[in-house]
Amino acid sequence: MASTRPRYEKEAAQWMEGLGMETYLPLVRKIRKYRSRKKVVDLPLFPRYLFVRTSLQSESHIKILRTPGILGLVSFGGAPKPVDDIEIESLRILVAGGSPLTVLPDLVEGRWVKVVDGPLAGAVGVIKEVNREKMRLVVNITLLGRSVSVLLSPVQVEVLDL
Repeated sequence: MASTRPRYEKEAAQWMEGLGMETYLPLVRKIRKYRSRKKVVDLPLFPRYLFVRTSLQSESHIKILRTPGILGLVSFGGAPKPVDDIEIESLRILVAGGSPLTVLPDLVEGRWVKVVDGPLAGAVGVIKEVNREKMRLVVNITLLGRSVSVLLSPVQVEVLDL
C-alpha cells in the first residue's frame, strides 16, 4: 500500500499502471453539492492511499517511490506492510456491490477520540466501551474530576494520535 499526496490518488494509479504495475484504487460514488448544483463524483474510499501489488525487492520499491504523487509505502518497523489478497478481493466485492460504504476508525477501549459530528462536536474523551452489535461506543469525558459517559455512533468520532 502506498500513501499519496492529497487528491492525487487517481493520477498516481495511472502513472503506476503506465509503468506496468498492478494497482487498486477503491472508489465510491458520492454526491457533492456546489453553489447551485449537485454533481456525482467518484472519490477514493481511503483518501491518500493506493493499493499496489509489488514484490518485496528494493528495486520495485524505488520504482514506486519515484512515481509522481507517491509519498511513501505504508510500513511498520521499517518494512513495508503487505495487505492480504483475500482482503483486497473482499474490498473489491464490497465496492462492486454498490451499497453505501462507510470507513470507520479502529475503535478500541482506551483510545482517545474527538467528537466530530453532532451536538458534542469538539469534545475529546477516552473510549470506555465498544459494543460492536449496536455499533455504539461509550466515551468518558473527564470533567472537574468526574466522568461523563455518552453513547455515540462510530461515525461521530475520529481517533486521535496522542
